[in-house]
Amino acid sequence: MIAIVNVGKPKNAKRKDERIYEVRVNSKTLFAFTHNRKESLSVCLAKAAEAASQFEQLKEIIGK
Repeated sequence: MIAIVNVGKPKNAKRKDERIYEVRVNSKTLFAFTHNRKESLSVCLAKAAEAASQFEQLKEIIGK
């Protein structure tokens, strides 16, 4: 299962609606990103996709 989970406010939030989201596969957290809840679902999903792309690139660089 792939899940995008709202895990709360960042400590240094710039906006009151800013939240941290984790992308998880099964029970393993792969990475996190921030998103303003006032923005649309499509923006949240685009941010998740961009974070996933950066995660994959990093895995290639470090060889894991």
